[in-house]
Amino acid sequence: MSVELSDPDPAGVLGIVAEGRADVGFVATADVSRLASAFPGLHVRFLVDLPLVLVVSSGRHVAGLRDLESETWIVPAAIQGFPGLDELTDQFWRRNDVTPARIQQVSTLQTALPLIAADMAVGLLPRDGFEVVGGQVAAIDLALDIPPLRAAMVWSAEMQPAPSLDLLFQVIDQAVADAAI
Repeated sequence: MSVELSDPDPAGVLGIVAEGRADVGFVATADVSRLASAFPGLHVRFLVDLPLVLVVSSGRHVAGLRDLESETWIVPAAIQGFPGLDELTDQFWRRNDVTPARIQQVSTLQTALPLIAADMAVGLLPRDGFEVVGGQVAAIDLALDIPPLRAAMVWSAEMQPAPSLDLLFQVIDQAVADAAI
């Protein structure tokens, strides 16, 4: 068994797995069922919710959403057929009657963090995962109703999983169960 890690955008993950260049992939989606319907050649399995929070540069004072309307908002670019964070951000803006002054699209969530840390933008991001920028960003708690992203695992519906992949599925199942405790 060999393990290779890479971090392509969601379309890249789905393509690599569909083409058989990877046995399994992981994506964060707005809707697992819609993702499965859009990609019938893949098995799509929900793993865990990824709660979203409003993220700003640390030290920034934010009293309410209106304070952020004049800011640039970071949003991952829409991917044809992929229900992603772009959809959840649009829903968030509509529900809260927010009209951003500017929208900056990025290829992945990871590219959003340095822009937010540099106080060049704000955005919705998964609550866990800020450690990579060492306290340079902060989650703002405005008691907002933000639907979560959903972590999902994908693998080819055309191939029979190898025993090593079955073992990986068991390890993931155990990790998800342990995280729920």
